[in-house]
Amino acid sequence: QLPEGTKIPETAKYSYSLLEKQIFNPYHWLLSYAARLRSGSLLSIADDFRLKGLLAHSLAERFYNAAGGGNMTDADFTAWFNPAFDQLISEEGAVYLMPGRRTDLENLRLTLHRAMLELRRLLRSTGVSLVEAERQLSGQFAGGNLAGKSDLVLSKPNGELAIVDLKWSGKSYRERLSNNRHLQLAIYAELLRQGTGRWPSVAYFLLSQATLLSRDDDWFPGLTPVADKTGENTAQLWLRFLETWKWRQQQFAEGRFEVVLDESDEPESQPPPDGLAIDPLNKNYNDCLHLAGWGEQA
Repeated sequence: QLPEGTKIPETAKYSYSLLEKQIFNPYHWLLSYAARLRSGSLLSIADDFRLKGLLAHSLAERFYNAAGGGNMTDADFTAWFNPAFDQLISEEGAVYLMPGRRTDLENLRLTLHRAMLELRRLLRSTGVSLVEAERQLSGQFAGGNLAGKSDLVLSKPNGELAIVDLKWSGKSYRERLSNNRHLQLAIYAELLRQGTGRWPSVAYFLLSQATLLSRDDDWFPGLTPVADKTGENTAQLWLRFLETWKWRQQQFAEGRFEVVLDESDEPESQPPPDGLAIDPLNKNYNDCLHLAGWGEQA
């Protein structure tokens, strides 16, 4: 509870990461964005899991932004891949060049090569005419300006669109699609819809497993779709998000910011019936975790 009269700075532009914290863990948003607290960056190196994801994203961007990259044969792709991978490691992943990391480096090379070959095969099977990497998206929503950057935007000659979000790994993404809780994809899909007038299909591609996850087997032929347990689509997820965001804004206007570290049955923690259920965020990525206070001592 903030003291009465406390002013919160206005948000000039919203992003998915900002909105995710506003909805699912308001105190983290308050400290990170409103109070602008930052963890120290001196000698900060991403953990191995996060670094692999960053390197994979960078390599995919370099490939699909290369002239004619999407039209390469597999042999030409392999000829491009090895020197591009080596350059990427020297520029962005030099920790893999340290003594004792040779096996990790070669395993990463093999994993990324396999993943990108499979991604290329999947995209060829869809008949896409254009693949845009790291496409900037912008639009509006109830709170003002909203922007994001989509990993891959796919276009077919008939104008159909799809968004593919690249993830290194994770067990939760199938469940998110199955239960219509893929909020990041929904936000990017809405931004793309605002710019094109069409809702895109959405999918995750898990790089470490070279696996595409989607509920849309029409867009991705031959794919075993993720089972839909809700009967709702991405547009309905967007509407649920808006209801939950408005509910949080009412709490913020009263100076109340919930600390969400685990699931709660408290009435004040429950969003509206037509809102999006609260999903506690991974504590490993909460740099304000130790500012959340302490429980009662025994």
